[in-house]
Amino acid sequence: MTPSCISFTDKNGHQFNIPVSPSIEERLTEIFGQLLQGATPLHSQAVHNIQQFTLSTVADNTILKQTNQELLKRQKKERCNKSKAAYGKAQVLSVTEAQKKNDEKLQKEQEEKRVKERKTALRGVITFAKKVWKELPMDYSVFI
Repeated sequence: MTPSCISFTDKNGHQFNIPVSPSIEERLTEIFGQLLQGATPLHSQAVHNIQQFTLSTVADNTILKQTNQELLKRQKKERCNKSKAAYGKAQVLSVTEAQKKNDEKLQKEQEEKRVKERKTALRGVITFAKKVWKELPMDYSVFI
């Protein structure tokens, strides 16, 4: 038995067959069958239109899910391909792992910044000491 499909034909005559899970199709068919049995001929057209709308909504939902999955697969494959050139396989990080790596990076940057500021401050002190040494004449006997 082939899986159930919802078929649509667009204005250009192209036909689209969207697979639908049997449980959804069976439930919808059963519900609309009961409605059509109790409906007058005047209302049966409206029920039929609602049935078509419902089936198209299910098909749209299925198409969107499939498209979303394909996009996710393509993005993952592109990330892998970009990183393969230099590193091998791409890492897939959870949010906590990404935050942890970001925190480690920030700590490292802060440490480098602190070391750089200290070197700059010491360089200023040394420069000041050299200028004082040049400006103030001192006898070398001070050091003996």
